[in-house]
Amino acid sequence: MLDLVMCGGARAVVAADAAPRRYRHAEHVLGLHIAGAGSCRLGDEVVAVGGPYLALLPAGELDENGMSGAIDSRWCLFRSRLVAGDGGQAGLLWPGAAVRRPHARRLAPAEVRLARERMVRMAALHARPAVADRLAAAALLLELLALWASPAPGAGGADAVEAFRARIEERADDPACSLAALARAGGRHPDGLSRRFTAAYGLSPVEYRIRLRLTRARELLQTSALRVAEAARVVGFANPAHFSRLFRRHFGCRPSDLARLDG
Repeated sequence: MLDLVMCGGARAVVAADAAPRRYRHAEHVLGLHIAGAGSCRLGDEVVAVGGPYLALLPAGELDENGMSGAIDSRWCLFRSRLVAGDGGQAGLLWPGAAVRRPHARRLAPAEVRLARERMVRMAALHARPAVADRLAAAALLLELLALWASPAPGAGGADAVEAFRARIEERADDPACSLAALARAGGRHPDGLSRRFTAAYGLSPVEYRIRLRLTRARELLQTSALRVAEAARVVGFANPAHFSRLFRRHFGCRPSDLARLDG
């Protein structure tokens, strides 16, 4: 469903009077803008850059970059039937579901860190020839597309839920940080916020954090020399046996199977 073609990034200083750079890509583009001022055109949509954002640009649509100053960005080109666009908006089509929204989704600070980490790891994995690495890179691309498709901070009444999700992402590896504390950090009652979170994402906060930890553990086992117990501890599991049971239930294989691939 996903064919990752190329990953890249740029850090440069662009003069304010520089001419806009125009492109039309044969593949879809997922771009992470971290720094830079000005505006850009994505398809028929003009985006005034007011901070970091994650943008999805369907293949063939205009990509006009008029930003200046200190530019920091990362991007990838990919092919997929999941992506659709009409110039005015971008869309993701999933069996039985679809989302259409403006090309650029603004990011909260925790999301910027998460997206940057995923982009860097994805590029490293894509550069490797092994099938397992290429599949892991595609999984990270799906995770970034899911971030793009999720409600943006401050969108409608979803800002509290989105902020809660960002805090879970940021502190997922800390076993001493409770979900109740993360909810109260945003001035919300844990029970009410949990219900809203489940309604928005289809998973309870507990399930979401477990899946996040398991996904990060799988990445570590595939890309590092960590042993299973070490990877479990890094992502927030105190009990390796409990971690292994959850991992096998979620991914259909034992974590030791992945660890042996690098051995």
